[in-house]
Amino acid sequence: ASAWSGLPSSTSVLLEAICSALLPARLLDWPVRELEKHRGSAMCRLLPELASTLGKSTALLAASAQEEVVARPLEAWAGNWLYHPNFNIAQQHPTRRWYASTVFLVLATIVREADVSKLSTSALLFFLRAMSAVDIFREDTHEYRALCASVVETGCQSDGGVFQQALLQTLYEFSQLLASNTGERPNSIRATATR
Repeated sequence: ASAWSGLPSSTSVLLEAICSALLPARLLDWPVRELEKHRGSAMCRLLPELASTLGKSTALLAASAQEEVVARPLEAWAGNWLYHPNFNIAQQHPTRRWYASTVFLVLATIVREADVSKLSTSALLFFLRAMSAVDIFREDTHEYRALCASVVETGCQSDGGVFQQALLQTLYEFSQLLASNTGERPNSIRATATR
């Protein structure tokens, strides 16, 4: 076995640490005092490094693993935050807002640290969808625009129109969701992008 054979499982462990242990959406249910204690923990101080490492390792994965091991789970994680019943209260207290902003910053760090030229079309689309789910909490709009532009430009250059079709389908799904004004979580993504 090569030295890289364990990369998907190692990457999955990093993702699990970020999404399930350090920043699960259930944090929105915690009392502020517990949130402040968790925020000050040594583990939470590791978030920037974990996100950076996850981004770098994602680009080293095979296209199918980029999507299945990292991009789809990140999109689902962002959706868990967006559709959490207490999502709206995240803006009402500075500590809760810190966590929601941190979710966005972690996603942005992962995308920023990944070599987007080595990401599959599907991974690019899922990363874009993940960031858009929590972009309400972004603080640096210039960096966000640059990240989105980089992802879209790379996707559009890479596959002869498949990414554009998938992006248009995504925009259509989101417009339908807004038009229905139900606030319900959409079904799983029907990405038409290929690897």
